[in-house]
Amino acid sequence: MGHLRVIMDNLSIPVTYSVGVAPEIIRNGENGYIVSSQSEAVEKAQLLMDNEELRKKLSAEAIKTSRQFSSEKITKKLIDLYKKLIVVSS
Repeated sequence: MGHLRVIMDNLSIPVTYSVGVAPEIIRNGENGYIVSSQSEAVEKAQLLMDNEELRKKLSAEAIKTSRQFSSEKITKKLIDLYKKLIVVSS
């Protein structure tokens, strides 16, 4: 599966298993694929390699999604949360 991972990383499109936060971030078929087996991962990778229009669409959506998780945005959310916790505990 290592070679497949390199291909998918270069395409900027996640093809991943339903683990961790993946199901919360990946909208299956919109900004990546959530798969349940290695054969399904290979199938999705082949689909993306063969279909340039789909590859560009999913890649653009994946990049948009990734911007929601920039260090600046995450830091701001954490600071806002800490501020709320301080107010509640005061």
